Amino acid sequence: MVAILGRLLNKNINSLQKEYNTLKAEEASLLKSLQMSRKELFAFAELANNDNTEEKNGSLLSILGEKTKKNLYAAITSHMKEEKSHIEVLRTIFPELSPSELSICRLIVQDKTVSQICEILHRSSGNITSQRSSIRSKLNLDKNDNLKEVLLERMRAYEEQVHI
Repeated sequence: MVAILGRLLNKNINSLQKEYNTLKAEEASLLKSLQMSRKELFAFAELANNDNTEEKNGSLLSILGEKTKKNLYAAITSHMKEEKSHIEVLRTIFPELSPSELSICRLIVQDKTVSQICEILHRSSGNITSQRSSIRSKLNLDKNDNLKEVLLERMRAYEEQVHI
């Protein structure tokens, strides 16, 4: 009986050792692909958490290597430029809307729900609903009109006009 249990235990240990080795190899491959250390990867993942204080974000950023920080800042800068260009296009199409309303329109055309917009912009549901109503009013829309569809249609019409 002890021999059988010993053999099963040995088999399980060997299986666990193989799985451990596979995981370590995958981790090494991932870290090599990302050009990060394990510590940097965990700091980077923690930065994605929205609940960090400025102090904690600073501490996490200090863990990242210079190359990783440079790549992160470049990606953020590129993303911000793209976001700004979207807002500029919306501003051209809808000059009657405020910057806040334009931000909401950008999120609406990205198919965000009211609750997602609230979370992204850190505003209350009542505030977003009120601003959506203001957008409808400024665009002379009926309450039954689909705001997203109207925005997308006007954006398509603008793009066709610009590309002619």
